[in-house]
Amino acid sequence: MLARDSADQHRTDLDLYHPWDLPVDAAIELARECEQSALDTDKRISNSEGATVNVHEAHFIHANSLGFIGGYPTSRHSVSCAVIAGKDDAMERDYCTAWRAMPEISSKYGS
Repeated sequence: MLARDSADQHRTDLDLYHPWDLPVDAAIELARECEQSALDTDKRISNSEGATVNVHEAHFIHANSLGFIGGYPTSRHSVSCAVIAGKDDAMERDYCTAWRAMPEISSKYGS
């Protein structure tokens, strides 16, 4: 356990906080583009359960009875889509999610 006196020796920037200032209209458009991209992938994809854009920010705090208190901010961002594909009477549902700690959702939705 860390005491208050040793806390400064262990402080490190973990580079886990990358806020994404994404306006609602831009998030809606990104979700629509993601869904359309998924639907265009294969002609057997006939429907979608929709797409989701997630922006998450948090602050982790830890304290102990020796007087240590410390924490760090974190962020996660994702774009996902669930689609339904089928042929004849057979249907299957699957999804793809691109998670990133930084808001640059790489190469158009991750893959």
